[in-house]
Amino acid sequence: MADGKNLPVNLDKGGKTTTGYVTPKSDKRLQIMNVPPKRVVPVVFIPGIMGSNLRLSAARQKDLGKSDNMAWNPDDKSTCAALIKATPDVRQKQLDPDQTEVDTYDPVHNPTGDPAETADMRHSPSKPTKEYYAFPQGVLDIRSVLLLNDPPGMPNSKSREQKAYERGWGEVLFSSYKSVLELCESHLNMPFCTGGKPTEWWATNVLGVAPVRWGAVPGMALPPLDEKTLREAVKGRCFPVHAMGYNWLKSNRDSGIAVAKRIDALIAKYQSWGFQCDQVILVTHSMGGLVARAVIHPEMGNLKHRVAGIVHGVMPAIGAAAGYRRFRCGVEGIGPASKVCGPTGQHVTAVLANAMAFITKTAMPIMAPPQNVPHGAILSGACQSG
Repeated sequence: MADGKNLPVNLDKGGKTTTGYVTPKSDKRLQIMNVPPKRVVPVVFIPGIMGSNLRLSAARQKDLGKSDNMAWNPDDKSTCAALIKATPDVRQKQLDPDQTEVDTYDPVHNPTGDPAETADMRHSPSKPTKEYYAFPQGVLDIRSVLLLNDPPGMPNSKSREQKAYERGWGEVLFSSYKSVLELCESHLNMPFCTGGKPTEWWATNVLGVAPVRWGAVPGMALPPLDEKTLREAVKGRCFPVHAMGYNWLKSNRDSGIAVAKRIDALIAKYQSWGFQCDQVILVTHSMGGLVARAVIHPEMGNLKHRVAGIVHGVMPAIGAAAGYRRFRCGVEGIGPASKVCGPTGQHVTAVLANAMAFITKTAMPIMAPPQNVPHGAILSGACQSG
């Protein structure tokens, strides 16, 4: 591929069209249309407990007298500060599993609970009275042709941040999960250089590197990934990265069923755009691993056939006994999550006694996953250009 300016990939048009723009005569750079492979394997990130942003029902927002419906967003300092100062009664009402839902991005209806606040403002620093850290302008640091700014002057143009919102990146704790989302998006979809060689990142961190370097269990004698296997894994495929939050105040069963429905809808959307899309890869953090188990469990999400593989990160597979102590003594540590849960047992109980997922995580592991589901799939990808 020659040097030039990459044009945006319009996945909603099957990647078959793009939009160029007029430049001065002195600008001799090529404008390059990147054509994605026909087969799409979405990578879906599922965050840990308290890692999904939540919004209130209209009734509960009115009851609390709030100017907007934000219930939980640890990237927003003002919301966290208000919750930290709130009484146990107020925090219990604001973090009520029956009066909250995931704060998904919807620029058409703008469900923010504030007529003056748009969906983009909810996820950007546009509102001067609040400090937002999710998506300050230019914060995304990615090398993916699947997430590019639309050209200037294009009707209904979108920034790469807005395209990331549409994939759910703004509904999770972005200050914590930014790195993993960007890493997957960048390196799964551009694993090779212009000359066909693996990129420096792949060559340095993965190819020929023993998996124990990443903290894998020493007893698992997994061979290093070789270049041939990588090429076979990514051939004819692209891997757009999505994030799916869940209401962490509800049970992992409920969350697994809800995420499974969203995965089904995501696959159907890519199919409607003309892509071959049958399965996803799940990447989880902490309690998100329990939600993923519920996603594939036959009596819950029942999506075993839709999941090509799962990569778990620090899943509490044998429970989290520290939770017992926190109900009695409060939550120790730093950060907004610990302060909002409360410094004493009385404060903690007011919030977490109604959080079924937390109780499940604390007391015992969720059910064993179905057999023959591949865990630890190769995470890699490519996007062809032409």
